[in-house]
Amino acid sequence: MGSGATADTGNVAPARVVVGEKPGDTIGPYKLLEVLGEGGFGVVWLGERREPIVQRVAIKVIKPGMDTRAVVARFEQERQALAVMDHPNIAKVLDAGATGQGRPYFVMEYVRGEPITSYCDRRRLGVRPRLELFLTVCDAVQHAHAKGIIHRDLKPSNVLVSAVETGEGVSDPVRNALVKVIDFGIAKALVQTLTEKTLFTEQGQILGTPEYMSPEQAGSGMANDIDTRTDVYSMGVMLYELLTGMLPFDPRELRSRGFEEIRRVIREVDPPNPSTRLSTLASTRTGDATELAVSRSTRVEDLRKLLKSELEWIPLKAMRKERELRYQSPRELGLDIRNYLENRALIAGPESGMYRARKFVRKHRVGVSVAAGMGAMLAAATVVSVAFGVSEARARHRAEVERRTAEAVNRFLNEDLLQSADPELGGIQMAVVDLLGPAAERVDETLKDQPEVRARVKRTLGESYLALGEPATALKLLEDSLKEGADSAFEAEVSAKIAEARFRNAGGQETVRFVRGQMEEAEKKFGPRDERTMNLRNQLGGALKAEGEYDEAEKEYRRVLADRLAVKGEKNVDVLITRHNLNLIGLRRARMMRGAGDKEGAQKLFEETLAERRAITADTRAALGADHPQTLATWSEEVALTAEAGKPEEAIVQYPAVIEALRGRLGVGHWRTLEVTARYGAALNRAGKNAEAIDQLTIALEGYRFVRGPTFGDTLAITDVLVSCLKKDGRKEKAEWLLVRAAEDAKGDAELEKLRRGKLEELRGG
Repeated sequence: MGSGATADTGNVAPARVVVGEKPGDTIGPYKLLEVLGEGGFGVVWLGERREPIVQRVAIKVIKPGMDTRAVVARFEQERQALAVMDHPNIAKVLDAGATGQGRPYFVMEYVRGEPITSYCDRRRLGVRPRLELFLTVCDAVQHAHAKGIIHRDLKPSNVLVSAVETGEGVSDPVRNALVKVIDFGIAKALVQTLTEKTLFTEQGQILGTPEYMSPEQAGSGMANDIDTRTDVYSMGVMLYELLTGMLPFDPRELRSRGFEEIRRVIREVDPPNPSTRLSTLASTRTGDATELAVSRSTRVEDLRKLLKSELEWIPLKAMRKERELRYQSPRELGLDIRNYLENRALIAGPESGMYRARKFVRKHRVGVSVAAGMGAMLAAATVVSVAFGVSEARARHRAEVERRTAEAVNRFLNEDLLQSADPELGGIQMAVVDLLGPAAERVDETLKDQPEVRARVKRTLGESYLALGEPATALKLLEDSLKEGADSAFEAEVSAKIAEARFRNAGGQETVRFVRGQMEEAEKKFGPRDERTMNLRNQLGGALKAEGEYDEAEKEYRRVLADRLAVKGEKNVDVLITRHNLNLIGLRRARMMRGAGDKEGAQKLFEETLAERRAITADTRAALGADHPQTLATWSEEVALTAEAGKPEEAIVQYPAVIEALRGRLGVGHWRTLEVTARYGAALNRAGKNAEAIDQLTIALEGYRFVRGPTFGDTLAITDVLVSCLKKDGRKEKAEWLLVRAAEDAKGDAELEKLRRGKLEELRGG
């Protein structure tokens, strides 16, 4: 049963009272009246509170004997997940605590309802009202995702609907319907966890309901492989069932199979089109098909035609095996439903032959996607211009070398990289870093007689590691690539990446000297406005900025800006990035002035920098589009500057839109998405909205711990801000727990551990 509600189907079996609490017992201020439902590890009670007002509630308590560490962790996750959400169509948490025996419980609003499918069938709602009702579900789940929560078990029994009576009775089954999404019992924070304990799922255990489970849930089972599109898939199954009265796969047949076969079906077998499923039923069980059509106030043939026209494209797109081909959010799914209702063109479309041909790619989707990207980069890397007046003989020789290089690259990609993605060798799912590792280790052996190819492959592997946030590994590969020996153009291109890897890894004056030398060498060989020279000068500006040498950094940035403007024009992305970098120097100077006590001068510079940033954002949006990563980067800096310039109220109005755009474009776990979430929390704190600040900072902190690591500088900085907010909110115990965890994380680094324990003692002393 769902948490906080009970299904009123008119045919409910008598509830079974389990050992433990019994009717008439009290938990906190609540008196237990009757058992509403029972899950694998929890019991839901109808309870009543008398003071200060009479209030009926639903109370979920862990069963006696089920309070193992894993179950308690899962239960606490459910409690925290619900606590950060506030939406009229999501069941609210009212209270929480522990029983006299120490078993956790939480109290939710009590709503009588029935599964959305039953509600629609009993009222014989047609297709249009069913779609209109489902839009409410889309809005509710979108709210949960905006709070950083994935449900992971969406199904009709977790979407309850009740009829709200008016003075004249029920007038409109859609407008007068109360929809509640319930039971976040296996909800998962998008960025690792919301609880103070880690939830370990036993190997082979399915968390979810197979009929509604996404391919990725049935795949690796790894928590970090689940994202918001998992819920989109489950919503697609619900919509399929609402429209046809049937599930894509017969439940009895599916559950009769073994564990591995269930997983295989979910991952690999495409669901039949809804219209086909209905036609099959009509040809084998005419009475059942007729009953389904009647419950939708139509005839079988009319329903089949309605589905086949284009309506069935919507659930089929939501249920695509590949996440990138599904709707990217519940909001996008809802938008396409509205498109259908208003006779507009759909985002979805029928499956093409190409889609069917991608089934092989599904099996090796990580390896193929990485290989494809690497193939494109390697192909680009092998193109060496022969338009510099070289002889025809040399040109033919270069063409032959490029041909052999391309063949070797293809062999490397197919025999080394893709082999790393073989499920028999590396599992069904592999992280990209894990995929690159074995391939990188075999480069020297595989390409030992082909130094030119070896250099280019190492360069590309290094760039891949750099993009994945592994600068130390990237640096070694890039430096090895440079040692292999290549022409001066290749050397200049690799040097720019080495410079980036160096200041990301450690920085320092050695990095500044290296990149300055490489830039000066490129300027002599290629000229000041050659792409390679400008890239190296831009990296020099970054290295100087990282060292706090703002005057020198500004000089280099202004030089490269002038050169890029002359060569590329003002709408070029590199020009816009350079303006972005220059603006960041202004921001850092303003912070320095504020730190030195010159508040008036700092405020003036903040305002000037903000005005300039707003112009950069507008120009970037006009040139690149609203969802381009660089547009989102400069927009997020604009909102952060707004808060820092003393306008936090203005900033917090804009932050939700920025974060939603970042999640849609870059993903929830991307470092920039997490960074902006943390900034949002800080702005809420400045604006005096402490409770909301705690929500956002918690999401950002757990994300940083997972993505950047527990001792990363920003992870610790967010911890300290969150501790301050919790202390202000009177939640000293939670604040202390965070500092204890940070100190434990720092073990092995004596200086860092001492600093973290100092923070802990400071809190305890205060």
